Amino acid sequence: MDQRPDAKSERYGDGWVNSERCQGCSFIRCCCAGGGYTYDAEDFPEINPSNASEKIAELLRTGEYIIERRPTYDDTDMCVVEAAPRYELSGYVSPCVHYDVYTGCQKRFEDRPAMCRKFKPGDNNSEGCEIDPTEKADIISSWKPFQNILEQLVDVQDVT
Repeated sequence: MDQRPDAKSERYGDGWVNSERCQGCSFIRCCCAGGGYTYDAEDFPEINPSNASEKIAELLRTGEYIIERRPTYDDTDMCVVEAAPRYELSGYVSPCVHYDVYTGCQKRFEDRPAMCRKFKPGDNNSEGCEIDPTEKADIISSWKPFQNILEQLVDVQDVT
């Protein structure tokens, strides 16, 4: 019987990896260190048009999420929800609150932001991982129904 918490994820040191997808680079390089922390709106099934303002403000208050502008297919910007950068007493440490430079990602693979789950090893392992541009654009576009609310919050983000 599989003893892992989920067949898609397994521990690697103190972090989580997807063994099938990440074995190409032997887990030496963490794509998470390079970016791609955007969540799909579907990652938050509790958010709907009638409660989005309240629910997105709740996410921001946790300190684990931020709102960022990302380019779309037609080179316009769209606001999305992303994992927040990680800071410690010495300042900026990692581009993602869930990523530790010593132990890797602290989230199980299936609980990571959508873009993190979409990373695929490049053809040449020295190139690192990539995200299909169509998948990336689809994740960004998933936030379209919430643009009015996100636009109101993007410049404020302090919702305490």
